[in-house]
Amino acid sequence: IPHYILDHCINKHEYCNIYVTQPRRITAISVAERVCEELGEMNQCGYLSSYCGYHIRLDNKTNKNTQLRYVTTGILMSKLSNQHDIEDITHVIIDEVHERTLEADFLLILLKRLIKRGKNKSLKIILMSATMDAESLGQYFGTLTPLVTIPGRTFPVQHYFLSDIIQRTSYNWQQADSIIEYTQQLINDQYNVNELLLQKKTSIGGLDISTYHQ
Repeated sequence: IPHYILDHCINKHEYCNIYVTQPRRITAISVAERVCEELGEMNQCGYLSSYCGYHIRLDNKTNKNTQLRYVTTGILMSKLSNQHDIEDITHVIIDEVHERTLEADFLLILLKRLIKRGKNKSLKIILMSATMDAESLGQYFGTLTPLVTIPGRTFPVQHYFLSDIIQRTSYNWQQADSIIEYTQQLINDQYNVNELLLQKKTSIGGLDISTYHQ
């Protein structure tokens, strides 16, 4: 969805500054890199000509041309705390909003207050979740909050059990056990050899020097 919004604004030659929150840093990085690949910006996430980037704690891969930012909840809260920085934001998208963390709840409170103040009338807030009750969450922001439902689809899943794998691979328990025992014996023999070599000493100039061999 953030990618679609970005494409729409680019095609319409409209300004956009989209912030997408992710509950975990690794998610923000991986999703931003995936969107960059879809935009044809292979291995250029956050570079000068890139439209997409990410900003997490101690790692900021954005530039002045970035219009789509994947950030953690804490990064967005830090930005929203400065009233001068919120005027340039056009879209705030909170992904996985059903993951109720302390920061996420405070972020919802801040966004609701921003809506009531009305200082940034162009600001659009999108909450996305695959499991949360959308109606209850929509009532928190107001009775006129529009709801959009995207139907999902299920995929067939075939179950495989250990007995099926053994039968298909012709697995031999006795042969596997003998290989494991042989490997363990080799490891023990190598350990004993290393111990003997470490205990071996040579005398040079009246000093005992241990010789180590790998």
